[in-house]
Amino acid sequence: MAIGHRQNKGVGWTNGVLARYDLHLAFIYLPFFRLERSRMKFPSPQNPDDAEIDRVNPYRSLVETVSQHIVVNTAGRPTDDEVGGVRELLGQWQRVVCELGSGSGRHLIALAERDKDTLHIGMELRYKRAYRTIEKAMQLGLTNVFIFRADARYVQMLFSAASLDAVYINFPDPWDKRRWLKNRLIQSPFVAELGGLLRPGGFLSYKTDHADYFASAVAIMRSEPSFLEQRVTTDLLASPWGEESVPTEFELLFRAKGLPIHYALFERRAESSCADQKRI
Repeated sequence: MAIGHRQNKGVGWTNGVLARYDLHLAFIYLPFFRLERSRMKFPSPQNPDDAEIDRVNPYRSLVETVSQHIVVNTAGRPTDDEVGGVRELLGQWQRVVCELGSGSGRHLIALAERDKDTLHIGMELRYKRAYRTIEKAMQLGLTNVFIFRADARYVQMLFSAASLDAVYINFPDPWDKRRWLKNRLIQSPFVAELGGLLRPGGFLSYKTDHADYFASAVAIMRSEPSFLEQRVTTDLLASPWGEESVPTEFELLFRAKGLPIHYALFERRAESSCADQKRI
């Protein structure tokens, strides 16, 4: 029986009333069913091994087979053990970069291939994308790619101050309705946190197809004392930096549609420069 449909034999309602009744029920219950389906895809800390979750999302089990390359966080906030494991890994590398929302890994892996002496960590929430990234890295024999399956907003918990050489944010969700703006990743407090995680001379790189989000993000970065503007363009391919850019999966889609790519790069100032900038 379809959602919202009821058989009402013998009830003296008109067909029009019944149709409106069915439609109202559909509006009430469909969001609920969609919500339940979305919840099933992300296991709760209480039932991380639930068989139903594995049936709906087989990649949750697959990531366990490459656990040496992926931290599968299921508790929301990273645990002390997970943070300790990541920081122990960081201690084995001279240079570390992080991509927030690394997707299926096209951009992260291309960077890792270019610079095999640098550890490339991706933070990605979706199990499938996390697994696909490591699968590609293993096929290429790369040992400098690691994924932390968690919300990018927890990045400050994973890394200590001045421990990163670069942070990449590529095509984050623009949350483009007014009531959703508070959900945007790039907000003033978050950018300040990233400034604290980057070493002097490190950089924050940002790409998007969304003009409004780009203008907002660039204004926030320009107002953060720890950052110095180096590159800003509303058309990456037409800029001097187009040829050296490593495209993401989303970027290739937007290029195919003829949409301009907005790009900004801000460098982390030296500590003395930050103090001077704050006094201005």
